[in-house]
Amino acid sequence: MADVRIEEFVDRDVVFVRRYGPYETSAMEAWQTLWAWVNEKGHTPQVKRVIGASWDHPEHTTPSEIRYDACIEMHARVDGDPGFDIGLKTLPGGPYAVTLFEGPYQGMGPALRDLADVQVPARSDKSPQPDG
Repeated sequence: MADVRIEEFVDRDVVFVRRYGPYETSAMEAWQTLWAWVNEKGHTPQVKRVIGASWDHPEHTTPSEIRYDACIEMHARVDGDPGFDIGLKTLPGGPYAVTLFEGPYQGMGPALRDLADVQVPARSDKSPQPDG
């Protein structure tokens, strides 16, 4: 099992790419699309933090409906880019299950399943906005 902990986040404005399907494939597709856009547009110096948001438990969700968002918080605001399927949203503050993943994309699935099993305390006045 991955080293998973609960962290309290503040609201974070991010650029993101959403992909659907099993985490083993959707995470890789989302990150490849997002990094291709960052590199092509020259936004690499603006990257502040990378965040992967896995919204659904794979054992309780139809595989085609599992949502994964590759997100990047930037030092300066950038616009979304529909041509690259890049959106903008705010990840709401509150407690989140967090882990550090290092390795090939193919290994992300097990790490994300470990995250899905962690009980996260309820948010007081906010809830995640996975459809952002």
